[in-house]
Amino acid sequence: MSESSYWYVAVAPLSIPYWPEVTMCETEVGHDPVVAPMLFTTRQKAEAKLRELAEAEADAYLQAVDRYGAEDVSEALDNTPELQVFGIDVWLLSEHLKDSAVMHVMWWTARLDSPGSWARS
Repeated sequence: MSESSYWYVAVAPLSIPYWPEVTMCETEVGHDPVVAPMLFTTRQKAEAKLRELAEAEADAYLQAVDRYGAEDVSEALDNTPELQVFGIDVWLLSEHLKDSAVMHVMWWTARLDSPGSWARS
């Protein structure tokens, strides 16, 4: 990918209009809660998020087994695609944003631990 690329954690490449495959985060815009797709300006940040999600998955698995039983949880996991890191260049990302129903996007840069945001005007 070129230097002017973004990365995201998802189960599949972006699909229009809602990007349901992409890992989302909860944030506030004004005083309103918003769920927004997460983008990263470096592959390393996206891979760090993927590792964080994988680590949290173990606890979630144990909780689900306690609640639903090992057989049902294992069957559900067998039918769930794995998260992975995808890259997208700036031009294609802008095209996806134009054609999407996504209202907000959160992104993390290499230099910042706190996110930036984009909002449809």
